Amino acid sequence: VALLDEDGRVLFISDSIVEVHGFHAHERLGAFTFDRIHPEDLSLAHSVFAHARQDTEHKIWKAEVRVLHKNGSWRWVNCHVQNLLANAVIRAIVVNYHDIHEAKIAQLKEQSQQEQLETLVNTIDGIVWEAEPDPLRFTFISEQTLRILGYPVMAWYEMGFWESLLAPDDAEQVIMACRSQAALGQSHTLVYRLRHAKGHYIWVRDDVSVI
Repeated sequence: VALLDEDGRVLFISDSIVEVHGFHAHERLGAFTFDRIHPEDLSLAHSVFAHARQDTEHKIWKAEVRVLHKNGSWRWVNCHVQNLLANAVIRAIVVNYHDIHEAKIAQLKEQSQQEQLETLVNTIDGIVWEAEPDPLRFTFISEQTLRILGYPVMAWYEMGFWESLLAPDDAEQVIMACRSQAALGQSHTLVYRLRHAKGHYIWVRDDVSVI
């Protein structure tokens, strides 16, 4: 916990700061709190602090930022900021710090892996998709859908969109086959026609893996 004046200087800081910053409390007294925030996070930190300083309803403002540890490394922390300047006892802006470094690093790694996977998928010369089976609801579709069928990715997340594109002569048989194979948990291949955004139909081969 830290108590800051309206300019962001440290008035009080608890001993638990050692676990987050590596500094002892007395080393940070009088320091400017923004001087150890990562340059890429400064704008967010200033914005949250400014909102809290102007807030008279004692709301808690939150931000995830990187702070410079005494050992020279950057660590992710979650800050809860509350304006208690008008409180006769506290008379400060209160900041609660929570170390989230390991969880944040894991989250960023997962996001990076997902972005790499999507980049790879979008280079495949075909449409890669993922969906929940019953009712059929797309949860992912690659950007190739725009090139091949002329429809943007977001259109596929509407319920019933895929069914609306099926050629009338194929629709009933394809939908029944899709549902029955999915219910059995069997991977399968379907060949049918889909309506292009320009109105004509194209033949597609749908290789479906049920996981």
